[in-house]
Amino acid sequence: MDSVDKWLADSKTSDDEERRKKQKPAITNEEAAALACRLWPQLLGSGVRKIKPLESYDDQNFYVERVSDGERFLLKVHNGVESAPDSVAVLDAQNAVMLHLAAKGVICSKPIATPAGAHSAHVPLRTRGAGDVPLCVRLLEWVAGDTMNALGDAADGALLEDAGR
Repeated sequence: MDSVDKWLADSKTSDDEERRKKQKPAITNEEAAALACRLWPQLLGSGVRKIKPLESYDDQNFYVERVSDGERFLLKVHNGVESAPDSVAVLDAQNAVMLHLAAKGVICSKPIATPAGAHSAHVPLRTRGAGDVPLCVRLLEWVAGDTMNALGDAADGALLEDAGR
């Protein structure tokens, strides 16, 4: 069984669901801004003008706006289960898919490399119930638009079908 198959099988266990809850990141907006500036200084060296949390089930996501020109980013702090060494292949695959789609002209969020060239970093961060745990952090290009849940009843079957194309 390769690591992706193992992750898919393991991710469905109640133990992992409990770990996701305990190892959900619990950082403040200020800590998230400092983290983004430290890991991506080539983009955020001038600082963060605005940062706000976004909805997420078991990760922590932040809207980040750069001071110098207002360019926007998505900071993703993954939970401990997806950040585990045997699960990183899934995040690497997500990065590869986003980069491939973007190279083919598909409008999508793309991971941004750190100065060292990595598309993610592991950093010990506070979690809701497991203390400090090494968590995977990614910075993605922001794609403007509405989320499906913000559309409410307007998100009908035709729209959902179109979104899957």
